[in-house]
Amino acid sequence: MSLLSGLKNKDIGLGRFSLNTGTHFDLATGRYIPGRIGKKNHLILNGGLAMTNAVTGRPQTFKSSVAVGYFVKAIKNYSKALGLVYDSEISLAGVERIIQLGGHDPKPDDPLYDRIELFDKTHCDLGGVFELIQNISREKEKHRKDFIEETPFIDRHGKFMKAWRPTVILIDSFSAGEFTKQIKMFEEHTVGDAKNNTVYMGDGNAKTQFMSQLPSLAAKGIYFILTAHVGNKIKLDPYAADPKELPHMRGSDHIKRVGTQFTFQSNNLLETRKVGLLQDNAKPKKCLYPGESGSPVELQEIISIVCRCKNNVSGSQVHHISSQYYGLQEYLEYFNLIKMSKSSLLEGTQKFKLGITEHEFTRHNIRKLIKDDYEFSRALEILGQFVYVRNNWNLPDVKSIGYVEFCNKLTNCSIKMSDILNSTGIWSFNSDKRERQYLSILDIVDLIRKD
Repeated sequence: MSLLSGLKNKDIGLGRFSLNTGTHFDLATGRYIPGRIGKKNHLILNGGLAMTNAVTGRPQTFKSSVAVGYFVKAIKNYSKALGLVYDSEISLAGVERIIQLGGHDPKPDDPLYDRIELFDKTHCDLGGVFELIQNISREKEKHRKDFIEETPFIDRHGKFMKAWRPTVILIDSFSAGEFTKQIKMFEEHTVGDAKNNTVYMGDGNAKTQFMSQLPSLAAKGIYFILTAHVGNKIKLDPYAADPKELPHMRGSDHIKRVGTQFTFQSNNLLETRKVGLLQDNAKPKKCLYPGESGSPVELQEIISIVCRCKNNVSGSQVHHISSQYYGLQEYLEYFNLIKMSKSSLLEGTQKFKLGITEHEFTRHNIRKLIKDDYEFSRALEILGQFVYVRNNWNLPDVKSIGYVEFCNKLTNCSIKMSDILNSTGIWSFNSDKRERQYLSILDIVDLIRKD
């Protein structure tokens, strides 16, 4: 008899899989694991939103834009996912704006409207949010047969693994969130009253309790995204040692008003650290990749550090490009990766051409082409992911293929290029209707190695 046979946990055997966002954050936090779609074996990217995610940063480093981008893209990629946004700062201008920050202009009949709910501190405090999350967890358990789905990931016996249908909850920001007890203390005593001195001690204790219970709630397929403010540590003794909160954080940095469990319970913790405008060298300067708005300051490059990651390495950098109108621009991110490789993957200096398509484009029309042409967008994604994996992972099968060889073999392989460029790199549940075949970058590498 197995010593483990007495375990009765009904969730043993359920997978905890990350939700793909489509950005290269998925690669920075993920890994490829075996799967099967139909009768074909695949290596599927298990990366992106883990069960508990934190996006931290100093003011105006676009942490909310990054978090909202992840949130909307995950909801959009998984057709049965539902999302809740709690706006503690009362700064998000409605569901329409949230969808827009997910990368596109919502139409009145956009189905995302019915899958995303927004509420703020005028509706409830953080305690009310916690009760709502508990109710969601109970409902999912009560109707577990309706909420457990088969995934394309397979176990060591070749059987499909199951997972909870995702519910994604964004709290923006956790630092600014309050509990009724602390709110009442401010209402009952004037500003500066000594009786308010312990308000934030109680706040920290309540948030520690909140965070300590997230793992058991996440176990029901609830994916959390929490934003938090980073500030300077207050040192009472200037000569005392200054330990870092996490090895890849700065020693002087402190995540404000989040409780002691915040850094322990976050599966992924990202810090938005450096922001710079993407502009050309003209006078006056203009947007490097102009869009419909014409604003010279629309696009920002956000350099973030993965300070904590349970599914991949910590300490890696993520370079996001964010539009102040339309949020994360994942395909521009992949284009930047291709440009930085300084290789034959990209030809030209003013007018560009990718190594695997016939599209010709400039920096002025690349965004329109991305919006209008799926094959072009997918080509950027494939080449960008190849660059990222080749440069950051020690995979001999990928390292052994040069850029020219990759393009030549891909354009001459047994599968039509149009079929490859109409594929997707986002995994989905087996019950979902698949409009496109799945091909990860490792599937593509395996394909050209076998030809």
